[in-house]
Amino acid sequence: MDAGTQLIYENLKALARSRGKDYYSYIAPLAGLSHRSPRFHRLLDDISAGENGAKRPLLSAVVVLKGQTKRQTIPGSGFFTMAKRLGLYHGDDVSFWNEEVERVFHYWSTLVNALAAIISSRADGLVLPLSNRDNDGASF
Repeated sequence: MDAGTQLIYENLKALARSRGKDYYSYIAPLAGLSHRSPRFHRLLDDISAGENGAKRPLLSAVVVLKGQTKRQTIPGSGFFTMAKRLGLYHGDDVSFWNEEVERVFHYWSTLVNALAAIISSRADGLVLPLSNRDNDGASF
């Protein structure tokens, strides 16, 4: 994965963890691309195809069209074309997207909560790295 794709991927995961969505026009520049660029849309397709291959929901569901009301923002037609190509699409666009974006939110927010619980449960025995120790080796 190139640096631009990785940056977008990390941004999409952060959005999903916070149950957020963002517009194509705000996400594309992270990779130095226009939101109208076919390369940008292939990048989103590739991210979601990779997620599907890893048995995770379609992460690009958190990227939506600008100019619609906040309550009715959905992805563009390419998202649904990609879902059909992967054999995942069913029903109508709005229903499919609502289900998929909820799957994305659930997966990523549940994962974060599970990791936080693990880290918290192990924090009692946490040893700080040397850079966080004073001169006599005591943790601070």
